[in-house]
Amino acid sequence: YYPFESTVDIFECAAGFGLGGSALALFGRVGGGIFTKAADVGADLAGKVVNGIPEDDPRNPAVIADNVGDNVGDVAGAGSDLFGSLAESTCACLILAHASAGLVEA
Repeated sequence: YYPFESTVDIFECAAGFGLGGSALALFGRVGGGIFTKAADVGADLAGKVVNGIPEDDPRNPAVIADNVGDNVGDVAGAGSDLFGSLAESTCACLILAHASAGLVEA
């Protein structure tokens, strides 16, 4: 069973998978950064500006959200980079495997 009509179909599917993986990784990285920055600004405003306590003081409950935001940003960024690399390397392997199929028959 061979689901593709021609070689062009295979390359279009591989390119679409790689582009989709890269776009998803980009949005995951940006989303994690936005969450991190929002939590950081909220903690700073609530602590320093409103109550006059230092940054990352345990008396400020927004510090918990700030720390969670940092972790979400780090995990979302690392996971997005990992997924993007996996998608792109998988596409490269698929294209190389298809392009070198004639070497096996020779």
